[in-house]
Order: sequence, then C-alpha cells, then structure tokens
Amino acid sequence: VLPDGSIVNTNERGLYDLKKLFIGAEGTLGIITKLRVRFVPLPEHIHTILGIFSSIDDAVAAVSAIVADGIMPETLEAIDRPMIEAILRAKPDIGYPADADALLLIDISGTLNDIARQSNRIRELLRSHRATAIRVAESAADRQKLWEGRKSALSCASRIKPTVFVED
Repeated sequence: VLPDGSIVNTNERGLYDLKKLFIGAEGTLGIITKLRVRFVPLPEHIHTILGIFSSIDDAVAAVSAIVADGIMPETLEAIDRPMIEAILRAKPDIGYPADADALLLIDISGTLNDIARQSNRIRELLRSHRATAIRVAESAADRQKLWEGRKSALSCASRIKPTVFVED
C-alpha cells in the first residue's frame, strides 16, 4: 500500500522490477500487506572459503571475476582493513589475519560434487587476483568461527565509534 492509500501489485511485469524496488526501499515507499512465500530446502552441504588480500582492489576484482565466471555463492562478503581492525580489537582470537587489507568470506552450497567444482574454481580465481592466502573451513565449528567475526562487525565498529551509521 502506497502512502496515498493506493494498492500496487508488484508481481505485475513492466519496465521496472517493482518488487525489488519496493523491498529495497525498506518501507519508505509503502508497506507490504500480502506476500507469497516460497520455501526452499536447506542445502545438502555448505563450504566456507576465506580469501586474504593485501589490497581491497584485488579483493573486489576477485568478486567481479567470481560473478563473471557464473558462480553464484550462497554468500560473499568483503571485509576491509578498518573493519578487520575493529573486529580484531573486540575479538582478537577470531582468527582473521592482522596484516590483511581485505578479506573475502565466501559460502558455497549444494551437492559435494557442485561444491568441489565451485571451490576449486573460486580458489583459482582468488589466486589469480593476488590472494595472499586462502583458508577453507574444515568443520562446522571452523565455519561458525569465520562467520562470527563478520556477523559481529557492526557491534565491533560501534565500540570504536558509538555513532556508527549503517548504509547499504
């Protein structure tokens, strides 16, 4: 429902994808009063890769290369130097390298064959974009530890600067 009370169906096909625009506006364009949900089964397996870089430019170029190669990771997060420092101040035992200028945290999911193929290709792409090191989570606990840093990034940054502002 738009602010003037009119109703818009975002499933209608047109020049623009209104559904994505409406969702991306985070409530500023109106409110959602009805939605259709599709349940997707959990993936068989999830594999986590940490790419370590001495340059944020190299890390971002690696992201572009992964997407250009047709690989669509479950999750792909970049962490830059200031955020790495903030995380390490709050969680020094998290396992992130203190000398990295950028990290890529990548989850891929699917069957074991899919994961093996994608993982090999992602590691090739990370190396070709000058990753200084690549680590692969060996267990669910390793995976959780790698993601703990990223998931706590906002609270870690707010300890340094309480007026931190999140912007998409």
